[in-house]
Amino acid sequence: SSDVCLPIYENFVARAKPQVVAQARDKLAELKSNPHVEVLTNSRVTGQEGYIGNFKVKVKQQPTCVDMEKCTRCGLCLQACPASVPDEFDAGLSQRAAIYSSRSPDPYYLIDPAVCLKLQGKECSACEDVCEPGAIDFTQEATERELEVGTIVITTGYEVFDPHLKPDFGYGLYPNVITSLDLERLASPSGP
Repeated sequence: SSDVCLPIYENFVARAKPQVVAQARDKLAELKSNPHVEVLTNSRVTGQEGYIGNFKVKVKQQPTCVDMEKCTRCGLCLQACPASVPDEFDAGLSQRAAIYSSRSPDPYYLIDPAVCLKLQGKECSACEDVCEPGAIDFTQEATERELEVGTIVITTGYEVFDPHLKPDFGYGLYPNVITSLDLERLASPSGP
């Protein structure tokens, strides 16, 4: 399954006036500064037990292999990376490097271990070579934590349907047969 993070261009933020967008960003910053809120990126809930007001939740946080305290987001590592795969965010209509920027409201860089040549045991140091602040850190490891929380908010998300499973529609065979997500990414100003 592939995770999808808001690839839809015509959403509230995209249609909002600049002052509304600024207010939304201010609210996000306020939320992140709340001592009772911790933002865990690149993480998955691996287990939970308990009851309302007294849950214990296990969370596994995958390494990003980028130290965001040092990273300046200059983008040189993205340009230097020789490995590429179809970009899931652009519905596979464009390519992304093994190192890429998350599509979150507070973007961060991360290295995809399934694509990175070095993490696949091959010779490569392209991103490390161009990173002047030394933010690339291949020594990072996954961490698992147990959190005590009072409430759990369930966000189910969705999985993208693979149109190749229905060959009678001709997806991939005819260039004018596309999915609604393909159309969305092609029509978006930030699309491929």
